[in-house]
Amino acid sequence: MQRLKRILIATGIFLLVMLVIGFLLPNGWQVERSVVIRAPAAAIFPHINNLKNWRAWVVWYEQHPDLVTEYSGPDSGVGATSRWRDEYGRKALKIMQSEKNHRVDYQVLLDAGISQMDGSLTLLPEGTATRVLWETTGQSGYNLANRYVAFFQRYKIGSDFDASLQRLQHKIESKN
Repeated sequence: MQRLKRILIATGIFLLVMLVIGFLLPNGWQVERSVVIRAPAAAIFPHINNLKNWRAWVVWYEQHPDLVTEYSGPDSGVGATSRWRDEYGRKALKIMQSEKNHRVDYQVLLDAGISQMDGSLTLLPEGTATRVLWETTGQSGYNLANRYVAFFQRYKIGSDFDASLQRLQHKIESKN
């Protein structure tokens, strides 16, 4: 009986600590990665401004080779949209702003807009090369489970961004 009491007290303390930590986790999150590509921005921009071109360098497509993606709107630039369904639900990515050879801003809607992520790919000149800066942000809300998921998901997204940017770098630099 004494052992059961200790187990219940320890479990209660553990749950209380997890609850307190959950409240301390940030409501919002951000992931940022970059790579320098030995090419001008004009050579990189078509790869980031056309969502159909993402298939060649974004690792998500390699991780999910059977992913069926539907495209709508213009082929590139503002309004270009891709939609897909994976094991986590329905998703849509839409280019919201596009500044030629400089920046593409996009929004990802998860589960028909229940949550969203905002992101951008920015091309920054560095001599004869270009730094590609990929950023994304999101809100976890007040749901503690979502805060924990977002805390750990940042590492997965960061890893995917790193791998994707390396693939983009290789794709573009191998053409030069």
